[in-house]
Amino acid sequence: MKLVLAALLVPALASAEPAHEGLAVGAEVGDPASITGAWFTRTLDVALAVGSGTLAGPGFQTHLDAQLIVAHLGPDIPVRAGLGARIYNQHYTLMSRDEIPDWHYGARASLAVAYQHGSMELYAELAPGVDLYRTQSCNLADGAASICPHAQSKPVFLDFGIGARWFISH
Repeated sequence: MKLVLAALLVPALASAEPAHEGLAVGAEVGDPASITGAWFTRTLDVALAVGSGTLAGPGFQTHLDAQLIVAHLGPDIPVRAGLGARIYNQHYTLMSRDEIPDWHYGARASLAVAYQHGSMELYAELAPGVDLYRTQSCNLADGAASICPHAQSKPVFLDFGIGARWFISH
């Protein structure tokens, strides 16, 4: 009797959590557009994204996040929250000969909701953050004539994306 009851309860309990574990790869569009890879356990995932553009223009961005499942909106709809880091460089034509390329190193918090179906996961993510270090934008060799447009930008940022991942291991 206990065995029959356990056999009935285990699938019901398992459906409360996404069944996916292991490696997933995919892509996301938004700010930035990225190729993604993630390793999932039952409650934790570690995701890496490498992107080549933002709404500000072409560039390079990578971020690494660790996220925990904090809620379920349904059996296949986990909500994740986490912390991570990003590296960002905006590629554009320098405006003066003394302008230095614009590198940003920051921390970010992330909140994501996902829908899992079969071996695919669709998700939306919002990640506010702050630059902890940025390169100085100009060496001011041109004096007052130096043009440093990214020196005027704020150190806070908001990344967002909509993406899809496919689990290649379970």
